[in-house]
Amino acid sequence: MSNISSLTLYADFYSLTMACAAYRAGFKDHKAIYHLSFGEAPFGGNFAVACGLGTAIEMVQAFRFSEEDLVYLSEVKANDGNRLFDNAFLEYLQKLRFDGSMYAVPEGSIVFPNTPILRLEGTLIQCLLLETMLQNTLGFQTLIATKAARMCIAAKDKPVIEMGLRYAHGMDGAIAATRAAYIGGCAASSNALAGNWEDIPVRGTFNQTWMQLFGQEVQAFAAYAGAMPNNCTLLVDTRNPVQGAFMAASVGKQLHDYGFSLTGVRLEKGATIAEDALKVRSILDNAALKHVAIVAAPPALDENQIAALVEKGAPINVFGAGAALTAAAGSNGWMLRSDLSALFTPQEGWDYRVGTRAGLLSGQLQVYRMHKANGRHVADMVYHEAAETQGTLLLDEAGKRHEMAGNEGFNLLSPVFERGKLLLLDRDIHQKRAYGIEQRGRFTQQVLALKKPAAYLVGTEAGWGE
Repeated sequence: MSNISSLTLYADFYSLTMACAAYRAGFKDHKAIYHLSFGEAPFGGNFAVACGLGTAIEMVQAFRFSEEDLVYLSEVKANDGNRLFDNAFLEYLQKLRFDGSMYAVPEGSIVFPNTPILRLEGTLIQCLLLETMLQNTLGFQTLIATKAARMCIAAKDKPVIEMGLRYAHGMDGAIAATRAAYIGGCAASSNALAGNWEDIPVRGTFNQTWMQLFGQEVQAFAAYAGAMPNNCTLLVDTRNPVQGAFMAASVGKQLHDYGFSLTGVRLEKGATIAEDALKVRSILDNAALKHVAIVAAPPALDENQIAALVEKGAPINVFGAGAALTAAAGSNGWMLRSDLSALFTPQEGWDYRVGTRAGLLSGQLQVYRMHKANGRHVADMVYHEAAETQGTLLLDEAGKRHEMAGNEGFNLLSPVFERGKLLLLDRDIHQKRAYGIEQRGRFTQQVLALKKPAAYLVGTEAGWGE
């Protein structure tokens, strides 16, 4: 692996060529406003869970081109074989620092289609060079946090553990996925490195390799219990879940005699897991081991399977989420979109009409989230923050007007950077997770339903953008 001293090249190459073109064309002092949003919620749902801001903040703070970066760029060739980037542009990049502003929704927030989750303000060149990093970082972590939240919603009050390290897309993807899954509501992870780096609770016992070390399951169970009596969860369905449960019960009684307790048993065969869980539960209960948890962790477990198991009343205490979570199964290429929505020129001032995407709103966008006196969120209104007043009349996507007077509310996009200075006192990851769980409780179950969710009222301030 190369010795990487900077992540400022974490950008699509056309961001650099556009930045160079903007510099040569005299746009060096032009300012811009970009917004990140999404058109449809992932996984067939109605919402997403904003995530990735903490990681993005660290990258924005470290935004500068290192000597190695500039050497690399100086050696890039154009189509004619000559240098692509001249010395004047590279000298400009050497001095470049982010001195703009950024506003974003707090991590863990429930967000909806066609509302901005981040607003970036700075020079056009700064925005061009930061756009890819922000889009990728927040997009991926938002995707995983949303998947995790959907699994936790399906599991109701039962914990979900992220166990997808082996299925994740490389080390960087695995660390980011574990972080996002925890903010999305997962209780713990099997990822030891992420546990260390991100202060996330870790869980784990053994896999099939341990079983292969012994001729019989009972020997494997006894050996593990003897070596790790205070961390003993046994994989019981390698061969036959009923036989495995009887052996686990025997080991559990022996642990009890020595002053320890069997923590749980794990089931991994997805096809019969509901029936197997019933049989295993009966065996454990009859052995006076009612405290022993049943962990369901088939590799492809997703929110729909969790919901089906819960609906069946399967006696499962903990769900282990693997490939479906860290590989974002069912996302179908979902990503955040990035849009230029305002441009400032020294001659003309701010132009809020630069949006070209169909239906795109332009301007200095803010989201006003309204709620009833009981705290239940009822609507999000996108408005132009630079306007002198904010109305109470909301125009929905169908063109219907809704009078929202009488509701309380708050601006969802909070200041993160102002003129390059970090303002946000970032909460720790446990507070972000708790905030996300608390925020889910402020929406109706119908709005957050896994299938055929009820519509949540989202629109613009009536009279603006019409």
